[in-house]
Amino acid sequence: MPAANYFPGNQSCQLFNFNNNSSLTSSNFNTYWLFTNQSSVFITNNVHRSHQYHLRLHQRHRQPLRRHCRLHQRHQQPHRHHLRLHRHHRQPLRRHCRLHQRHHQPHQHRLRLHQHRLRLHRHHHRLHQHHHQPHQHRLRLHRHHHRLHQHHRQLLQPHRQQQVSKLSHDF
Repeated sequence: MPAANYFPGNQSCQLFNFNNNSSLTSSNFNTYWLFTNQSSVFITNNVHRSHQYHLRLHQRHRQPLRRHCRLHQRHQQPHRHHLRLHRHHRQPLRRHCRLHQRHHQPHQHRLRLHQHRLRLHRHHHRLHQHHHQPHQHRLRLHRHHHRLHQHHRQLLQPHRQQQVSKLSHDF
């Protein structure tokens, strides 16, 4: 009774022959069969046609297991899909973090705006002072002019008094 040992790593099989007592009668370690696709078998060295037929039968017998493996792979694929979904689920968290950063950025933006407003206010205050400075300068000039005028009067006053006294003498 032929049997085969399947190696999933290189997708090959070793052929064994068992008798009715289930004891190993012969083994051919040089004979490997490869799964080129789901239905055909490729045998690397010459084996009797009965062996090939048994191999095909054995492969058909093993196919449900392989189908089960494929189903298992399909079952695992949703797990991968679930991982993708999980990654997708994690992305909104990152987006949330970005949103959270954006949420904090307006505070920084407000700080910058506040600092900018302070600078503008200081600048406006300086401009306002500068705008009022000509007025203050005029006031200073006016006061200075007034003082000079008073000083000039004071200087002229004795002279006027003398003139007034002369006039009074004349009459």
